[in-house]
Amino acid sequence: MPRKYIENTTSSPTWVSGVMIPPGEGREVMVPDEGPALTDLVDDVVDLDGALRELLAGNVSVVVAGLDGLSEATLTRLQELENAAEKPRKGVLAALADKLIAIADDKLKGEDLGDGDSGPDAAGGETGAAGPDAVGGEAAADAGTGAQ
Repeated sequence: MPRKYIENTTSSPTWVSGVMIPPGEGREVMVPDEGPALTDLVDDVVDLDGALRELLAGNVSVVVAGLDGLSEATLTRLQELENAAEKPRKGVLAALADKLIAIADDKLKGEDLGDGDSGPDAAGGETGAAGPDAVGGEAAADAGTGAQ
């Protein structure tokens, strides 16, 4: 790393590369090589929403027809973009809401909501049957018969 003379022209101590420089003084400090500017690293700014904006540029029927098969995240992003538009279209927003509700409904239908009638403790299950292995075990059975 090259060394560089840094002067502190402020009224407070300044830290540069781990070296304190008192006010009004200067120090030679090790500074990292300057890399390429951030703007040199990025050639072009990529518009990630370009395809979505193209879809939203169409009329309501074109947009609604293009919603089939899109993921929940994509539909949510489309909804955000349409809401951010100068004049959000109610038809497009309603279609997006309907698709998102349908996806949520499909997720709920696919989940086991635990209605209480399934599992090993249900009637007819091995652990639900009464007997010496039931809660209390053999001690409870012996206590009822008087056996010791």
